[in-house]
Amino acid sequence: MTQPTPEPPPFEPPSSESEILPLPPRRHTTSAQEALRSLDLHWIHGEGPLDQIVICSRVRVARNLQGHRFPSVATAEELQAVRDKTAAAVASSPRFRDFFTIDLATLSTAEMHTLVEKHLASPMISSLAEQGAAARAVVLGPYGVLGMMINEEDHLRLQCLLPGLNLEAAWNQVSATDDALETDLDFAFSEHLGYFTTCPSNVGTGMRASVMLHLPALALMNALDTIKSQIVGQVGLAVRGLYGEGSGIQGNLLQISNQISLGPSEDDLVAKVRGITERIVEQEHSARHRLRREFSAQLGDKVWRALGVMRHAQVMTAAEALELLSTVRLGVELEILPPVSRARLNELLVSIRPATLHILTGVHSDPLQADMIRARRIRQELSEEA
Repeated sequence: MTQPTPEPPPFEPPSSESEILPLPPRRHTTSAQEALRSLDLHWIHGEGPLDQIVICSRVRVARNLQGHRFPSVATAEELQAVRDKTAAAVASSPRFRDFFTIDLATLSTAEMHTLVEKHLASPMISSLAEQGAAARAVVLGPYGVLGMMINEEDHLRLQCLLPGLNLEAAWNQVSATDDALETDLDFAFSEHLGYFTTCPSNVGTGMRASVMLHLPALALMNALDTIKSQIVGQVGLAVRGLYGEGSGIQGNLLQISNQISLGPSEDDLVAKVRGITERIVEQEHSARHRLRREFSAQLGDKVWRALGVMRHAQVMTAAEALELLSTVRLGVELEILPPVSRARLNELLVSIRPATLHILTGVHSDPLQADMIRARRIRQELSEEA
């Protein structure tokens, strides 16, 4: 006799977090070389509210130094002056005692791309560095929680990256970091308009609050386009892919962020992104329970097939791996498949990407070899003995 599918528990939004969550008991990276090779990042290994669906939360602010032209029109000497002033401010503040700086001019293409794949740097600053643009750098704190890009689109981009739905905690950390820098740096600011930025859409608070969501059930129900329309219908919100602006949705992962920075306060922006996120999480929960209730056999077949392919495939592209990993993750979280830790699933999300795979294995390979190496790594991570 078939057992009835239990009714889903009522959805309960998490309470706001005012402080950063405790870091996992792991040794944090202490050098640029470790940052490039290690996956010991808090957003990968930590736990946070609603982290079955909300992979991570990020808050970043854009700042420019008074009296210096924006990076897009500045000379190499002007960009170096910005970097030197920022380095002096970082060195003088106890808040940055355990931080280290990565000079992007010293990195290979793969090394720059792995920072993007780990969400520690943007595609834009990576592209600028590849083109030979000088004075670009990334400053990172323990576990990659706090970071700063120097001379990207703006002089400074500060960010905090936390697991789960943790926007309030991320904003508190960014705000404290901003205050520490402002002790020594004079940011371009107007009492009427707020912070001046290269892009007019960032003028005001200079803030972008975003969350990365994993929505496999809504994708299986062909509801992602509806969700995207629902988000865009909220004035001042945007939907982007895995790596932000200009990137496509892969592995049923998408980012929601505010698009308007002028007018609302930082707390208002965080609350708006949080509110729409909680509504979408509720819809994803409902879709998952509907799949279990109405399509149990098909769902079980799909997730077991995905796990079988990942456990036995000899060649696998990055795009295929992301799609299969999304399905396997859904099966694990619905307790259809054997348990796999969320940290391991998050780690795979990064380690199967092309540049990170190259850095981790140290193998200079053609595309076919890379696909074979990726398949082998996945087999090892998801084998029955793992």
